Amino acid sequence: MDNLTVLTEFLLMDVAGFRELQVLQGVLFLVIYLGALTGNLVTVTVIMTDTHLHSPMYFFISNVAVIDLGSISVVVPRAVVNSKTSSKMISLEECAAQIFLFTFFAALEFALLVVMSYDHCGYLPPSTLWAHHHPESVLPGHG
Repeated sequence: MDNLTVLTEFLLMDVAGFRELQVLQGVLFLVIYLGALTGNLVTVTVIMTDTHLHSPMYFFISNVAVIDLGSISVVVPRAVVNSKTSSKMISLEECAAQIFLFTFFAALEFALLVVMSYDHCGYLPPSTLWAHHHPESVLPGHG
């Protein structure tokens, strides 16, 4: 006979030991989450509705805002619920899904930022870019 234990849940550690601090932490996370949610949704809405902002850079910025919505929506709502209900358990599937989705959104945001920088700079070296935007600084006696 083998003694076999299968883990199906993880016990989460308390950041705040007192119930009042847990509620305060939950409210603080909720306020920050709602602020980030509102800011990203306003960014996407303004970029989509204003025709002057229909350029590639603003398209990329709206995509970064949507990816940011996804990355903050993976972890924060569960943290708020755990703070409010004093729940200290998370299932193995939920933990794996959070890790996968957060890593996915982080990698996607990193890749999109690389594409944005490539779109903005191309293959030009930084000194050429600086001279193009600030020609007075490459003149003798300036800079």
